[in-house]
Amino acid sequence: MIVLETKHNFGFDWSKTCELISGYYTPNKYTILMVSDVAGPGEIFASITSSGSEIIWYAAIVLVICVSIYFTIRIRGAQLLRIKETLRLFGSNIKERSKSGPDSVSAFRAFCTTMGNRVGIGNIAGIAIAIVMGGPGTIFWMWIFVLLLTAVSFVENTLGQIYKEKMKNGEIRGGPAYYIKNGLGKPKLAVVMSVLLIILAFSYSGMQANQACACITDAFSLDSTLIVGLIITALAGIVFVGGVKRVVKISSKIVPIAIITYLLIVLIVIITNITAVGGVFESIFTYAFGIREAAGGGVAAMFIWAMRRSVFSTDAGVGVIPNISSLAEASHPVKIELIQAFGTIIDVIVCTASAFVILIYTNRAFPDYNFSEVLSPAELEHLKGSPLVSDALSATFLGDTAPFVLSILMVVFAFGTMIAHYANCETNVRQITQKPIVLKIFTAFLLITVFIFTQLNMGAAWNLTDIVQGILCLCNIVVIVLLSRHAFTALRDYFRQKKNGVTEPGFAAETLSDTKGVTCWNGNVPDAGREKQGK
Repeated sequence: MIVLETKHNFGFDWSKTCELISGYYTPNKYTILMVSDVAGPGEIFASITSSGSEIIWYAAIVLVICVSIYFTIRIRGAQLLRIKETLRLFGSNIKERSKSGPDSVSAFRAFCTTMGNRVGIGNIAGIAIAIVMGGPGTIFWMWIFVLLLTAVSFVENTLGQIYKEKMKNGEIRGGPAYYIKNGLGKPKLAVVMSVLLIILAFSYSGMQANQACACITDAFSLDSTLIVGLIITALAGIVFVGGVKRVVKISSKIVPIAIITYLLIVLIVIITNITAVGGVFESIFTYAFGIREAAGGGVAAMFIWAMRRSVFSTDAGVGVIPNISSLAEASHPVKIELIQAFGTIIDVIVCTASAFVILIYTNRAFPDYNFSEVLSPAELEHLKGSPLVSDALSATFLGDTAPFVLSILMVVFAFGTMIAHYANCETNVRQITQKPIVLKIFTAFLLITVFIFTQLNMGAAWNLTDIVQGILCLCNIVVIVLLSRHAFTALRDYFRQKKNGVTEPGFAAETLSDTKGVTCWNGNVPDAGREKQGK
C-alpha cells in the first residue's frame, strides 16, 4: 500500500480524489490518501491531475474575484448602472443582425457564438453539482460573483476590440494573443497563449462531443457509440469547413432557440409550482447568510462552489470570449462589451432557471439538504449533475419524457459550445500563421479529435483540460490588469460622447494615451464626439 500525506487541506474537496482511490476520506488538517494495490496507473494519474486542477483553480478564482472587485470600482459599476444602454445596444443589434458586410461579422452573431460558449452543459448539470456540494445559498453568491465578473469580461473584451487586427483576406481577428502581441509588445508570449487556447479548444470540443454522445446513447439506451460519434463528427465537419463565418451563422440560429426553449420549460415548471417559489427564495437566502448550515462542508464550501460556478459559467478572465467578440464590427470598442455584458445576464438567468427547477424538487425530496447523511456514497455520486436535474424535471409536467427532453437540450448546448471553440481555435491558428493549408490541417485534426473523444470514457482528460484553462486564466488576468487603463479610457470616452449628444459614438486610436499596436481604429469619431474628447 502507498500512503501519500498532504499537510494542508486548504478547503479543497479532496473527497472525490480519495473516494476514487480507496473510498477512504479523513476530513481533517492532515488528509491521508491511501492507495490500494487495485488502483491502476490511470486512476492514480486522475487523482494527481484532479489535485493539480484544484490547486490551480483555487488560485485563479481568488485572483479573478479580487481583480473583478478592483475593475468594478474603476468602471464605477458600469455593468449595473449602464444596463439601459446595454439593452438599447442589444435591441438595435438584433434588428441589424443581417446587415454585416461580406468580410465582417455582426455584433449579434458574435454575441450568439459567445453565448454558445457560455451556455452549456455546466448551466444545467453544473448548477446541480453546486447545490449538492455547497447548498442552496450557492445560488445567491453566484449572483453576486457574476455581477462582479462582468467587470472582468468588460475589460478583456474591450481590449480584444482595441487591439484586434485585420487579416490579409479582410477578416477581423482579436483576443488575448492579439492584445499580448500588440498591446504588451510580446509576440513570443502571444504564440504561447495561442497554443494554450488551441489546446483548450481541442480538448473542450472533444469533451462537449463526448457529453453529447453520452446524452444520446443514455437517453435512447444505445449499446454502441460508433454511429452516434460519426453523426456528431459529420455535423461538426459541415460547420467547421465553412470557417468562422459559418460557425457564427449557425450559432445565431441554434443558440437562441435552445435557450428560449429551456427557459420556457422552466417557466411552465415555475407557474405550475407557483406555491413552491416562496420556499425556493427562502432556501436560497437562509442558507446564503448562514442561518442554516450549508450542505457539503459549511459556509466555505458554499463560497468556493459559488465562485467556481460563476467563473466556469461566464468564462470571465479565461480569455476565450474575446477571441469571438473581437470578430464583430463596431464603431466603438465599448459597444461590443456592453452587448457582451448582456450575455452574462442571460447566462445567470439560465443558471437561475436550473436552480429553481432543482430547488423546487429538492425542497420536497431533501428538505434539510443533508445529502451525505441520507444517501450512500454511490447514490450521492449518481445524484450530482444531470441525474438530479432529470429527477427534478421528471417530477413536473414532463413526467417520463423529462430525460429525453433534457438530453436533447444538453446535446444542443454541447454542440453550441463545441462549435464556439472552433472559432476560438481558428482565431489563434491565424495569429500564428495565415497559411490556409495550416488551418485546413488543424480543422482535420479537430474533427478527428471530436470523433475519438466520442468513443472514450473520460478520466484525467477533464482534469488536464481544467489545468490548461486555469493556467490561461492566471496569465490572462495578469495581462488585462497591465493593459486595463486603455479599457477604462475607452469607457470614459464612450459615455463622454453619449453625454455630448452623440447617439452612436465612434472611436479613434488617438483617444488612448498609448497608440502602439492599435491598427483598426483610425479616426472614426463623429464631430460632436471630438469636441469633448480627451486622453
